[in-house]
Amino acid sequence: MVDADSLTQVSAEAREVAFLLVEYPELYHYQQSRLEVVDGLWRTLKEIAQSKGTALDGFPSSTPFFVNQSYWEGVSLRKAAATLDRVVPLAYGDSVNEVAYTFHAIKLVAPEAALGAAFSLHHSQIQSAVELATRVKTAVDAGAQSIVYYNLGLLNNRRLDWIKQANLTVEE
Repeated sequence: MVDADSLTQVSAEAREVAFLLVEYPELYHYQQSRLEVVDGLWRTLKEIAQSKGTALDGFPSSTPFFVNQSYWEGVSLRKAAATLDRVVPLAYGDSVNEVAYTFHAIKLVAPEAALGAAFSLHHSQIQSAVELATRVKTAVDAGAQSIVYYNLGLLNNRRLDWIKQANLTVEE
């Protein structure tokens, strides 16, 4: 599947991965070892953060994709929730429903997770101030305790103003 260079964000191949993990125990064990490596890195970072008296938020970038695609990064959302102070998914997607799905997917495996949400205001992600505000409110309603906006250096003043509008929506 990797050699075919055809994997897409939501595809038939993604559904096949779950099947292959069941059919090939060695593939499953390989994936488990990847999960352990990433978790080990997070645990090391957590120790450093604690020694400095600060919290550790983690931004697993596989989170905007369907949950069975977290194998791309070797991320276990369950392990992340147990290690990190807050799991901060990238709240991408083509719709508010996809933002809601991101939080649903995390809660399936880690209902106790403390959550944040990260948004990019790049023109390919967000089309209007209302759209951003709706997505932010969806994340907060789903349990996000913090909102992070990134790639701010790539935004014009109009898009930067959308942040204030979105924040006012959730402060009301």
